[in-house]
Amino acid sequence: MRVDFCCVLVAVAIRFVGIAAVENVPGNQSDIENYKSRIRTTEYAGCEARTAPDWLKRGFIYQINPRAFSPEGNLRGATARLSLVKDAGATIVYLMPVNVLSTATNHFSELVHKLGDPKGFYSPKDYFNAEPDFGTNEDRDAFVREVHRLGMKVIFDIVFYHCGWDACFLAVHPDYVKRNSDGTIVPGKWGRPVLNFDNPVAREYLYGVLMHLVKDVGVDGFRCDVSELIPIDFWEEAHRRLSSVKPEVVLLCEGYGCPGEQCAGFDACYDWPGMEALRGALDGRRKVSDIRREWKTKRTHCERKARFLRYLENHDETDASQNKGPRGDSDERWGCRLFEAGLFYCFTSDGIPFLFNGNEFADTSFQRMLLKTPVDWAQRDTTEGRRRLSFVRKFSALRMSDSAFSTDAEMVWLDNDAPDSVLSYERVSPDGSSRHLCIVNLSKHRVKVQVQNRGSFDLAPAEYLDRAVFTTSVEPLPNEKWWGATFNFGDRLPFAADEKKVDIGSCGGAAAPLLVSSEGRYVWSDRPFSFAFEKGVLKLESSFEKLSPTVAGKTLKSAYLAAAARHFPFTSTIPAELLFTKPQWNNWIEIAIQGTSQSTVDAYTEALAKSGFPCGVYMMDGGWLNRSGSFQFNRERFPDPKGMFARIHEKGWKSMIWISHFVAPEGGDFIRLRHGRGYTLDGLDVLAYSKFNDSCRSWPGKEAKAPGVIWWWSGISCTWDLTYQPGWDDYVSKLKRFAAEYGIDGYKFDAGDVKTLDDSLRFHDPEKRGCDFVHDYVRIGAEYFPYSEYRVAWGNGGQPFMLRLHDRHHSWKDLAGVSGYVQTCGLLGYPYVVADMVGGGEAGTFRPGSFFSEKLFVRSAALLSLHPMMQFSAAPWRYLSKENLEHCRAFAELHVQFAPYILELARHASKTGEPIVRSMEYEFPHQGFARPMVQFMLGSKWLVAPVVSEDDSVTVELPSGTWRDDLGETHIGPKKFTLKNVPLSRLPRYER
Repeated sequence: MRVDFCCVLVAVAIRFVGIAAVENVPGNQSDIENYKSRIRTTEYAGCEARTAPDWLKRGFIYQINPRAFSPEGNLRGATARLSLVKDAGATIVYLMPVNVLSTATNHFSELVHKLGDPKGFYSPKDYFNAEPDFGTNEDRDAFVREVHRLGMKVIFDIVFYHCGWDACFLAVHPDYVKRNSDGTIVPGKWGRPVLNFDNPVAREYLYGVLMHLVKDVGVDGFRCDVSELIPIDFWEEAHRRLSSVKPEVVLLCEGYGCPGEQCAGFDACYDWPGMEALRGALDGRRKVSDIRREWKTKRTHCERKARFLRYLENHDETDASQNKGPRGDSDERWGCRLFEAGLFYCFTSDGIPFLFNGNEFADTSFQRMLLKTPVDWAQRDTTEGRRRLSFVRKFSALRMSDSAFSTDAEMVWLDNDAPDSVLSYERVSPDGSSRHLCIVNLSKHRVKVQVQNRGSFDLAPAEYLDRAVFTTSVEPLPNEKWWGATFNFGDRLPFAADEKKVDIGSCGGAAAPLLVSSEGRYVWSDRPFSFAFEKGVLKLESSFEKLSPTVAGKTLKSAYLAAAARHFPFTSTIPAELLFTKPQWNNWIEIAIQGTSQSTVDAYTEALAKSGFPCGVYMMDGGWLNRSGSFQFNRERFPDPKGMFARIHEKGWKSMIWISHFVAPEGGDFIRLRHGRGYTLDGLDVLAYSKFNDSCRSWPGKEAKAPGVIWWWSGISCTWDLTYQPGWDDYVSKLKRFAAEYGIDGYKFDAGDVKTLDDSLRFHDPEKRGCDFVHDYVRIGAEYFPYSEYRVAWGNGGQPFMLRLHDRHHSWKDLAGVSGYVQTCGLLGYPYVVADMVGGGEAGTFRPGSFFSEKLFVRSAALLSLHPMMQFSAAPWRYLSKENLEHCRAFAELHVQFAPYILELARHASKTGEPIVRSMEYEFPHQGFARPMVQFMLGSKWLVAPVVSEDDSVTVELPSGTWRDDLGETHIGPKKFTLKNVPLSRLPRYER
């Protein structure tokens, strides 16, 4: 145990560095030896820290200096501002001594003497009554009552090591303090009388002080000043007595956290070495790795599960009277960003965060403990003040809501390749269900760092990351299957018993933070989450909340409808009716092959008009812009765009045009959009920022200069930040003006790929991700353009827009997957879906020399004819024989014939959320259909069994009931059979 005793000696020595020296008075060494000898006993060997109440383990301590906390400098002034402490998220108020203070002259410091010998907080005269400078006993008690009314706990500072020379009890009880053999008083380390803990009567007096403050005043605990110089058994007995009155009372040790202090006496200790290492790292005079080293020393030598306060400032460290030079405020000393990075460690490491008054709003006022130097409350409303307050609120709430930040939670240090600049660690809740990866750059330079088994990170100076993972294991119910997440899995849903991890926030195409089960359960989150299946067990992970399934019934249908009603209620509005009632025609394939110009658009328009095919909406695809973001036609290729759209409207069709969210990084359009020149109220750039360029990293008040660049098939581009209201408004206004100018009815919105956005951009709100951009992108069409098409979505369930599948290849494999994709869309809240273009939307398929099958083209037309919407692009009259052209035209007419029924289903969906295209398990639960199937239900009336294989066969599975097929034949289900040699003119369908 020799090492432990040395630690005590070193700790005590370090503790007093920088404090004005006094003569080596007798008694000091014996005090230290008394304390050490008590801790030395074997009863403390290998002990575990005493159990502490949750309000301490999950709490956040806020220290108030009554002289500085308010302009009044008293208890009433402090009481009036306690609501602001609560607003910052504090749960524990620690009040510096407000008992009667000594008026005896302080001679230990020349500076204090020059200041006129003001009353020192730590020179008590009367423990039972309030200091008149601060108010009355009633003011003190009212302060405590207000703290409790606001739902916080209150800790009083208690000074028992020494007292003032004029302490009220000295005249009557001279033996309450230590005396030399000649009867003179023994002064302690700060030149004040040392209390005599060898006197049992003196101990009883001090126990009485504590009991009075707990029983009569109502305090919840004490911060015990210089507690390491008081025998540990005093504190153990004090805790025992106080706990009999208030079981959750706490005692905080101001000492260094020596072995044995928390076994029975204290609930937590200060961490002076840890604070010094943290402050030294921010100063640049110590390595960041010293913080981890000090942490390890504490954990090695102190009791198991010991608790420590984490802080950057307290009344000692901010007090200008004890420091030379401009060190009175650390926010000013290090800068607000670096101070905040230090606070990040204090809030997320395994201690109890501790703030001094003003830290929560980055106060930079120059404080002196002994004088009335109030904090500057006006700074609370500055940019820096609001930012700091937001930070403190966020992380204090996180400590209360997430057990991974309790002092009981494990702290796992992670090695990194920049240990002198970066701390990296993980916090793990006691039950393992919550994990947080915490990384903080405590240096003043940018660092690219590789963290052990966690990847690489590019950190700006003072940047920190908190990546949370809450895990839940959901045991399967008998025969339970799950659907959801994204339509990209549609061809193989429901999920298999073993599925690799999927991050819904990074899924392409149309996604939703939703899983639904065949047994009536669903999982929803307003933020992205990940999931996987291991031997049928659903593993959920979220960075935002602890997820658990909601029980909504016993079927897939009940699960989906309950989720829709609660989380994405439908608006009772559908996209434009014409999108459902007649096929749409998109000139993409034709212009991709023949070139984009007004002449090729007109040629396709005229050929379609002569073909005899029905058409409701004509879509003009890309290639018309002179530059992304300009909203201007290339006049060389499009000399008369208004006339071009007028000719489309003359044929009775509506028009839509391709658009994206990109802005070319050259030309006047880009320049005008930057820095909010005439576009925003706050002067911020309406474009999204670069994720990696140092020159554009910014903080409030120092806005970014460089927008982010995205690589896309069209080249490099920037983009509006659609997660930022001024950016969203600016983009919408341009869309409206452009549509009005050219008589365009709506837009085919392209791009919005989540991964591309996440890889390249950061947004005005740093908490936003690519999926948030997608969500707000889709809202534009849903809210302003009834004629709108997207190939992406995220959490937009219930909104009235047309969703298109990703470009499908002209292949039998892709055709076979279409039905599953469309079924899945319905279970994600996207019923208004078009399954890409007849024959596929990949233009390369239709180039000379590529594979092309007339049979596949016709089968594609058949499949899409009984989907909610039908869309053509490749001109059938150019690719098909006369016979197959007639088959194709017949399927287009079939869609028109079913239009009233489809429109009825769409209106029903807009009110209830029910899919238009439904999976068999949805409509016929627990009848063996919980597996990937090509056949589907169109509403509740029609079973459609499309032929999607080259061998012209399809297997049909009819549920129970009477069914009449498209040939007029009646079938009694349940029944399973295979149709072979199905002619190209037929789409097998069954009406019940």
